[in-house]
Amino acid sequence: MSCSRQTRGAGVLFSIVASLAASLATGACGLDEFPRGPRSLGQPAPGSGGENGGAGGPASGGSSGGATGAAPGSGGSGGGSDTAPVDMGPGVTIAGRFVPRSKVIVFLHIGHSNMAGRATRPADLRGFFYDPHPQAFTYQSGGRWQPAREPTAPDDGTGDMAGPGMALLKTAAMSASADTLFVSIGHGHSGTYGGYCASFRRGALLYDIVMKSARELVGKVTFGGIFTMLGQSEYRFPPERQQMLAACLQGIAAEMRGDLADPDIPFIVGDYEAGISRADIAPGGAHATRI
Repeated sequence: MSCSRQTRGAGVLFSIVASLAASLATGACGLDEFPRGPRSLGQPAPGSGGENGGAGGPASGGSSGGATGAAPGSGGSGGGSDTAPVDMGPGVTIAGRFVPRSKVIVFLHIGHSNMAGRATRPADLRGFFYDPHPQAFTYQSGGRWQPAREPTAPDDGTGDMAGPGMALLKTAAMSASADTLFVSIGHGHSGTYGGYCASFRRGALLYDIVMKSARELVGKVTFGGIFTMLGQSEYRFPPERQQMLAACLQGIAAEMRGDLADPDIPFIVGDYEAGISRADIAPGGAHATRI
């Protein structure tokens, strides 16, 4: 499959997303699909000492954080004169620190079981997927910010296995300034019980699992991309429905962009899974050709 991107004003962000798209398009899901070199993962962002997030509230020195429209200004000063509140613009409070909209990049990622997490090896890369990073967070509805670690987009079958979420966040952090935070909002779902493209359309089974959280952040963060791993599970359907995958993906892109009030959010379609051993869904087979 191909990657669909549209022009954005933020050149650096576009460069990061393009790099992540190339990584996702290498095919295999989980630990084996992302380039990893000896590059530094970046230094901690200033003031990012807190761990857990909470709902609402102004920026403070505490550990709770939530979605907010702007940071409040300071109060009065000596001699009876008052200082007007400083409007820092839209943003969110994460780990007790106000972060402006331009410095909070949210990635949505959806797909079948490999997006949820099914990888367990190689062992020497476990830290890359399970160790937290000062610039990587997850967000759940109700103002719940957490340091990110796998699994970031689990279903009932994930357990402690890994998907691509942490690789997206950490790879993006490698290319960004240390004060830029990257946030995962994702859900993968096994194709054996509904994890196919149509289930992620608006009003269907899985749409709001991701979009309820994402809609809470509209106007407060920058949505950097929507990453998908879909198509393999469609083998269960008749050929004529398999051939409708592209239209389904276009529908998801339009609906999510519409709900997030940004028609230009990059929509990245992952390539067909590499290394798959099943003859009925192997790359180059009848199903892969149809979709």
